[in-house]
Amino acid sequence: MKKYLITMIFVTILFTLLSCNGHFRFLVDPIPSHPVIIQPMSPGAGNIWIGGEWFWNGSNYAWRDGYWARPLDGNRWVPGTWEKRNKGSYWKPGRWRK
Repeated sequence: MKKYLITMIFVTILFTLLSCNGHFRFLVDPIPSHPVIIQPMSPGAGNIWIGGEWFWNGSNYAWRDGYWARPLDGNRWVPGTWEKRNKGSYWKPGRWRK
């Protein structure tokens, strides 16, 4: 019983710490095909297009359409990419960089 309790505490702490990160890596093989999206017109000068992205919906990767955004303080958008691993690939989300 004591061994079971210690194991459950460890698992709970592990899942809590992992959930704080927000960057789980769910492996898939093959990589989902990229949908064809028609980019809408810019809403105004200074906006940049943030292309659509894949996200994990709990059972597989799903597509989220892109949008227009204004970069802050000279940041630039780095698009997401598929990263290969031994047993499949995972989506590395896009991010803002200085």
